[in-house]
Amino acid sequence: RLSYDVQIGQAIGERRNRQMEDVREQLARDFRIHRSQERLTPDELTQLARRVTLVAGSNNRQFTVRFHDAADVSKISSDFLTESHYAPWIEAARAQGFRCSISLPVLVDGLVDGALMVYASEPDTFDHLAETLFDDLAADLGYGLARLRDSARLAEALSSSVYVLAAAVESRDPWTAGHQSQVGQLCEAIGRRLGLDEDRLRGLVLGASIHDLGKIAISHETLTTPGRLTSEQWETLRQHPGTGHQIAGRFPWPWPIAEMILQHHERLDGSGYPRGLRGDEVILEARIIAVADTYEAMAHDRPYRGAPGTARAVEVLQAGSGLRYDDAVVGALLEVIRDGFTFAVPIPETLA
Repeated sequence: RLSYDVQIGQAIGERRNRQMEDVREQLARDFRIHRSQERLTPDELTQLARRVTLVAGSNNRQFTVRFHDAADVSKISSDFLTESHYAPWIEAARAQGFRCSISLPVLVDGLVDGALMVYASEPDTFDHLAETLFDDLAADLGYGLARLRDSARLAEALSSSVYVLAAAVESRDPWTAGHQSQVGQLCEAIGRRLGLDEDRLRGLVLGASIHDLGKIAISHETLTTPGRLTSEQWETLRQHPGTGHQIAGRFPWPWPIAEMILQHHERLDGSGYPRGLRGDEVILEARIIAVADTYEAMAHDRPYRGAPGTARAVEVLQAGSGLRYDDAVVGALLEVIRDGFTFAVPIPETLA
């Protein structure tokens, strides 16, 4: 059975599913196609910098599919050995076992962006039916590439919106300007050390970058009060995860951003807030943000206290590792710091 790269298939979605199923069945009958182990990333697909290889065997037929620069029309070469214009490449074709080919333009939003090249091991393999089937495949590859690019543009716009929200929050509290961004930096480093995939990392960084979103509803006076906060002020401040959750919950994020915001002050032993969650009730992203938030906050002054410093932050996190804080996350934090991690904006003390 012919199968697309997973991400192309997702981008194509439901478009002409029944028609493409007929195409797959016809190709399977004619060529017994199986996809090779080679996979393309979305970036590689977008740049057409890599090739997709499909290998088939049926009645001694074998062929390969590649992406190349394209002409704007399809072309069939019936037999390389008898076509003079192919002379410069005959030896290379023989070495690969190729005798004929079909090339089809891949159109992205109406413009030629590459070509689908199919090579066969026997002459005269491609007839009008084969051309029709592969042309349909090329059209869907182009459609998939276009949707992947649309997705990338939307992701960039989403990131920009998140950073605007973060700036709005931090404009109300000059003491913590840059705090969310730095927590995001540290979360990314921790997440990579823990082996999170790129998509999950992206969601983690975006969530960390607005984890204090709810503070936008707290008065400037409370946020900048010098000295110790009153019990009433502390109670107001403790409401910011819930407020941030309500705001973020209005957006259809592809990641659990709202839960990250709600849970970033939860602790594994149930001592956190606002819901007193325990253990696995706290999602991994929130556990990472909790550790990064604690470390970064202790590295900087606040209006109600001086900065304890990074060495003290490490002591606190190590003491709470496996109790209040996730043991694996604390371990990852220590590793990235020992490997030389630094914030984009210097902090008063570094870990020796």
